[in-house]
Amino acid sequence: TRFERCTYVMEGDASSLIAKFKYNNAGLGNRYPRPGHVNTSEYCPLCPTSQLNTVEHLTFSCFAVERVRRNVTSFSNFRDVCTLRGLTPDQTFMNFISGLDSEGKVISIKDYLARGEELK
Repeated sequence: TRFERCTYVMEGDASSLIAKFKYNNAGLGNRYPRPGHVNTSEYCPLCPTSQLNTVEHLTFSCFAVERVRRNVTSFSNFRDVCTLRGLTPDQTFMNFISGLDSEGKVISIKDYLARGEELK
């Protein structure tokens, strides 16, 4: 097999955040303890119900950050459009993190990196 660098990989926070979210390794405490903590968190510490502590959950469905999602990012709009198109939450996240729009078409690198900036 041949490995190639993904087109979004470059110097900068946006590229790094996309990679961390793509591989569910964004420092949420689900894979290894967050700084200052001893244990990992299998479930979202912000939700009153047992929701898995994943980047997909945080990005699109954690109710505790919905206001930030709506006011500061375009994530809610993307999620809502994908839902109207009949995509599942998993498909929505895969399109989002893979640089695709709600129709599964590739977006520009500039727009993809803008998504990465919003992940901060």
